[in-house]
Amino acid sequence: MDETWMYTVFTEGNRLFYTSDVPYETVELFFESNDTFFVTPPESADSVIFTRDANGTVNGMI
Repeated sequence: MDETWMYTVFTEGNRLFYTSDVPYETVELFFESNDTFFVTPPESADSVIFTRDANGTVNGMI
């Protein structure tokens, strides 16, 4: 069974962050391209891709 993870995405000024429940942490996201952002620290290979519905509204992230 897949686990569900909860994230809260928010901005502070012109910076983008997410807070996760497990582990509890706040992470800054840096724009890479389109809906893709890389995760701090910049040398990390981790990235976030925001998904959109048919209307173009962000409805999730992978």
